[in-house]
Amino acid sequence: MKKYYSQLSFSTIVLCCLGLAVVLAGIPSLIQWSLTAAIILTLLAWLIFMLIGIMISGSDFNVPEYTAKSRVPSGSQYRLKKDSPYIIRIKSLPPEPEEDGKFVRFIDDVMVAGISHYKDNAGLFIFGRVRQIRLEREPDNPHDRNAIRVLGSWKAPDGERVEVELGHLPKEVAQTIAEWPAQYPIRAILDRMFVPKGRQSPGLRLNLFWPEARWRKKLDNAAESI
Repeated sequence: MKKYYSQLSFSTIVLCCLGLAVVLAGIPSLIQWSLTAAIILTLLAWLIFMLIGIMISGSDFNVPEYTAKSRVPSGSQYRLKKDSPYIIRIKSLPPEPEEDGKFVRFIDDVMVAGISHYKDNAGLFIFGRVRQIRLEREPDNPHDRNAIRVLGSWKAPDGERVEVELGHLPKEVAQTIAEWPAQYPIRAILDRMFVPKGRQSPGLRLNLFWPEARWRKKLDNAAESI
């Protein structure tokens, strides 16, 4: 966080000096005030940007560090000692089992693609609480009929859940899922978050789950009987 404060102070000093120089210069009044207004707006925008950076890197992400994942309590946020301070890991519980069976992991460490197009959404999601990930097939996508959207939700201060789009599963992962029977439900849980750093976009990594073998066989038999 000290880095943000130093950048904030330096930027404030530079822009104030520029503003003072414009005011003192012998420039016609209209141009003078136009330049001053532009500098003030730029300063405000930069202040807002830096304050968001301070918020995101603030106390909410002072997570405990561990030497091994096995020591981390389930459902906790944590960081390994080798990690960058901009990485937040989540030891999430597996998806809730359903009446027909439970979910088992089938693909780990899946990047959310296209998240740079949803930076604002991703920032709010990372800073949110009680986060959840939902996958949604997108057969009408004009670029890829196998596309699968990644939606993230969190609990707002009023208790309501807010859901936004975060990006898509990578094309090769969506293609793999498309080769399976459509009746197989797919679930995703959050594994890691990469907090925005400077101009870098935020990032998310997921673990994907599908029905256990006994459940898949039951779904296959039900589909064949139709």
